[in-house]
Amino acid sequence: MLYKCIWHGCDKVWGEPEPGVSGYSHGLCSPHARLAFASAFRKQQIREGNPDCYLRCFGYCHQDWCTFHPICPIENPGPENIAELKLRLEARSQSDDLPNGEKVARMRKRVNDMP
Repeated sequence: MLYKCIWHGCDKVWGEPEPGVSGYSHGLCSPHARLAFASAFRKQQIREGNPDCYLRCFGYCHQDWCTFHPICPIENPGPENIAELKLRLEARSQSDDLPNGEKVARMRKRVNDMP
């Protein structure tokens, strides 16, 4: 399936064409998905007691304990970075000391839908 980014002004297409299927499915390319989730991720950083610095570190993040560290300082996170983020979100949602496990679970679902 071919996908086309719906972010205004973006013309990125990704995926593999399928025989007999024309057109595109739509979604957000990886860089724009990161931007779309920035507000929600920053709110979660505050809830976790971290600064709300997601995508503000310009590639020089030293807070490796942060949930979003696997994808934040990297320009184009790969599948291994997304997998690490999913593991961290899973751990956070199962943590007894995190009162907002439901919100983390919803965020994890959104991340699962990222390309």
